[in-house]
Amino acid sequence: MVNLQAQPLDESYNKVQGFYCGNNYLDNYLLRTYQALEDHISNLASTTTIIDRKAHKVVAYITTRCSSLKISEEEVLELGLQDEYVVPAVEVKCLAVDLDYQNQGLGDKILKSIVGKSIEFSRHFGCRYVFLWAVPELNVLAFYKKRKFEIMETIDKDNNLRLMRFLIPEIDSNWFNEA
Repeated sequence: MVNLQAQPLDESYNKVQGFYCGNNYLDNYLLRTYQALEDHISNLASTTTIIDRKAHKVVAYITTRCSSLKISEEEVLELGLQDEYVVPAVEVKCLAVDLDYQNQGLGDKILKSIVGKSIEFSRHFGCRYVFLWAVPELNVLAFYKKRKFEIMETIDKDNNLRLMRFLIPEIDSNWFNEA
């Protein structure tokens, strides 16, 4: 993994051909519909690609955006909110690793990076969750569960995806003194 480099999609789009993670939804978002590039250029989402500099190709990508997440009535009451059933969140719209690069820790590094950035972001702008839509395969769900993502009841039936969320830790009272 020494020869890997992160690049914004608009700087690496000429290297996406040949990317194949094994999931049609994730492959099509990046390659066939041009949706990832359109979302990236119009600032509706941000896609970062991971480039293998030796092979000159995209080997992974992550697409994120600012969003909101609907919460339960129980959580609304717990937080003391008044008629607000959505909270600020960072959405991981897509996270995919090329089949030839899977099971080498790359997805883990990408996810840890975005969760870390989301925690830092939340300290400045307020953000309660990182959420994503996972492919409902046991190994994929286990991957996210191991990283403290909670499986939710919500299912995107159109794309056969399962909602999962990660609760961003509350601000430690010493955080401001450390900054």
